Amino acid sequence: MATRLTWIERISAALRENRFVLHAQPIVPLQADAGPARHELLVRMLGQDGDPILPGTFLYIAERADLVQEIDRWVVRRAIRLLAEQQHAGNDVSFEVNLSSKSITDPDMPELVARELAATGADPGGACSR
Repeated sequence: MATRLTWIERISAALRENRFVLHAQPIVPLQADAGPARHELLVRMLGQDGDPILPGTFLYIAERADLVQEIDRWVVRRAIRLLAEQQHAGNDVSFEVNLSSKSITDPDMPELVARELAATGADPGGACSR
């Protein structure tokens, strides 16, 4: 129980201090010329020392402590900002993210996505500004 509470505190602190990062893992197509470069964005929590902590270490506890939706919202906001940055730089990219079932069924998630797309100017269809 003490370990779980410590992890809840660590996750909460990481959310407050913006200590999460996304790593882009390329999705390699099987055929040539498969369209835009595709990447799966994987979340990592940074420890106090800056070392990345794999999701298998913290997501289970985040789900049990009702913190996973906050992490998912962070992922969505950051992924959309990253998409906008890449599109504005003229890069034709596509990102995929994994969300918890709680976030998939969250009635507020579509509004968050729409708000972030509008704020950043990202095109969810994948068009880039060249």
